[in-house]
Amino acid sequence: SAHLKALEYIDGNDSSLTVNLGSGTGLSVLEMLETARRVTGLAIPSEVTVRRPGDPAKLYATSARAEKLLNWSARYSDPVTLLSSSWEAYQKSM
Repeated sequence: SAHLKALEYIDGNDSSLTVNLGSGTGLSVLEMLETARRVTGLAIPSEVTVRRPGDPAKLYATSARAEKLLNWSARYSDPVTLLSSSWEAYQKSM
């Protein structure tokens, strides 16, 4: 729904738009990876290494700008729902 609202915004304002759609809460890469494995049932390969120079220890995105400009707010923010809906859409497109 955010992507559709962004397209409508761009069409109405003849411009480009960059907004985050984050929930403002954080998950680790490992948490997201483990959730993706559970949701898809796939053995997704990974390699744990040290953080790269310059990578932040924590990084959060908030959808405040999307809420303001697009009158949009996230209906789903838990990782299982996010990954399940993305996985379902991906499978339908194949």
